[in-house]
Amino acid sequence: MVKWRSVAADEALTNWWDDGGRLIAFSRGGKAFIAINDDPQKTMDVVLQTGLPAGVYCDVATGTLTEDGSQCTGGTVTGMLAN
Repeated sequence: MVKWRSVAADEALTNWWDDGGRLIAFSRGGKAFIAINDDPQKTMDVVLQTGLPAGVYCDVATGTLTEDGSQCTGGTVTGMLAN
């Protein structure tokens, strides 16, 4: 998460979403996105605006990119362009 903060730097908070409870998500400009589920009884199964380009992203809470940057050692998230 230190790396996430380093990438997010001083970017503006954008694309805020919450469920009114313990699920939140937001972007830091067009550089970083985070989704947090702090409710063990809920699944976070939603479509969210990330502010990031379409692509496959590494879940840095569960892994890191390999040294050559070609693979993620943890989970991944696929981002698509909004219609």
